[in-house]
Amino acid sequence: MEVSRISSLLGSSLLGSSRESYPVVLSSLDLLRLRWKPFGPLNTCIKVIDNVLDPSSIQRPYQMGSRTFHPVSTSAASQPPASSILVRQYDLEQWEDDWDEIHSSHTRSSHGADWAAATQHEDGVKEEEDAEGDSGKGGKLMHCCNEDRPQNPPSLVVRSSTQSFVTIHDFVTTVHPWLQSVKGDVLSAIGDFRGTPVPADTPLVVYCVIPNTFMLLEGSDGTTDFQSTWRDLAEHARQRVNKGIAL
Repeated sequence: MEVSRISSLLGSSLLGSSRESYPVVLSSLDLLRLRWKPFGPLNTCIKVIDNVLDPSSIQRPYQMGSRTFHPVSTSAASQPPASSILVRQYDLEQWEDDWDEIHSSHTRSSHGADWAAATQHEDGVKEEEDAEGDSGKGGKLMHCCNEDRPQNPPSLVVRSSTQSFVTIHDFVTTVHPWLQSVKGDVLSAIGDFRGTPVPADTPLVVYCVIPNTFMLLEGSDGTTDFQSTWRDLAEHARQRVNKGIAL
């Protein structure tokens, strides 16, 4: 499991502030019961375990009929419950930094690197910083190796519909279609982080301890074995129960 990335996620999301003053919240324990594949039809991608503390407990379909869903669908998605949740995808949030690390040493002649000149505000602070272009005057790498620099990672807001709080059904029916629309960028972002392309059929699951910034994780050694991920989630849930942060 990608411990360093999870630690980064927990630190940045819990200690930082969300855009536009949306609250940072934890996933409810019921949301942690989901076994959620990010890509594909909703009716085949999500199952629900019976016991969040037991990762080997029975898994049941989230969608039980054309318009029938598991009872967990009406539970709050977050702790504390919130009427709206700003959602970001961790790999997309990190993509610009990962891409810059890969390409920052490239030059115009060898890789077609294209640098934007650094701009300076009246207070003398440069807006674009750090990188050294061919001229040595600094700037921001905007294009390299036939790729544009990733910028402005997308986000979305999940709002409550049938309750005063965002339900699990509100969350999955908003986030899942959105994931389909950004699949190509997500796979590119993960590929830049790990240094190799990610095939479209790579087994992934949604890791959502914090709904504001969730991750997609691969199975052990690139397989469909996610047991270590589910054990970690069960341990996270157990610690919250012991501390009285249950919902």
